[in-house]
Amino acid sequence: MPLYDFSKSSDEPGVSHFLRQSQDLRTEDQKINSSLSIFQEDSPEVLTARTNADEMINTSGAEIRVYPRTDNADFDIVWDEDPDPTYLNHYNMKAFYKPSQLKTELKKWGIDTSAPTEIVFSHRQLYEKLGERMLRDGDVIYIPFNAASINPTHYRVTNGSPTGNFRYTWLYFTCQTDILRADSTIRVKDDIQDRNEIEPSGSGFRESY
Repeated sequence: MPLYDFSKSSDEPGVSHFLRQSQDLRTEDQKINSSLSIFQEDSPEVLTARTNADEMINTSGAEIRVYPRTDNADFDIVWDEDPDPTYLNHYNMKAFYKPSQLKTELKKWGIDTSAPTEIVFSHRQLYEKLGERMLRDGDVIYIPFNAASINPTHYRVTNGSPTGNFRYTWLYFTCQTDILRADSTIRVKDDIQDRNEIEPSGSGFRESY
C-alpha cells in the first residue's frame, strides 16, 4: 500500500480552494445589489427607523437653541483658543438630554462650576439644519436647566459623533457639552455684567466675558 504524501496539494493546479463557489447565473449587478441586501439607504425599514428616531426626539426632547460657531480670524494658533468667538444666528430644534448635577469647587483662579451634559439630536433633523457641518467643538447650545437658584443655560460642545446605527445608517447625533464659562447665570451676582453671554453682533452673535 503506497504511502500518502500529506505535503501534496489536492487542489487543481493554479486554482485556490478559497476561490471556489457554486455556479451563479445572476449578473454582477444583481449579485452586488441583491434585493435581500441589508444596506439599502432608501429601504422602507431605514425610512421608518428615521421617522421613529425623529418621533422619539420630538416626544422626549426639549426646545433648545443651537449657535454654530463661525470661522473668524480671531483664533489664536499659539494658545489654541479664540478669546472672543462669534456665532451664527441660532437654530431652534429639539434634543434629548439629562440635566447633570452642578459641581462647584474652589480652584486656583476662583470658583469653578461644571455640569457635563450629554445632548442627543435626531441625525436627520440636525443634518437638515446644518448640513454636513453638523455640530463641532466650540458650538454653543442653549438648554432649559429650570433650576431655582444657579441656572446655567448655555453649554459649549466639547465633542460630538453619530450614534444609534441601524443597517449602516446613523439615526442620532450625540454631543458632550459643559457649561459655557461666560454664562452670567453661574457667576457671583456682583460680578455679572450688564450684557448677555451670547450677544447680538452684526448678522450673528458674539461671546462676551
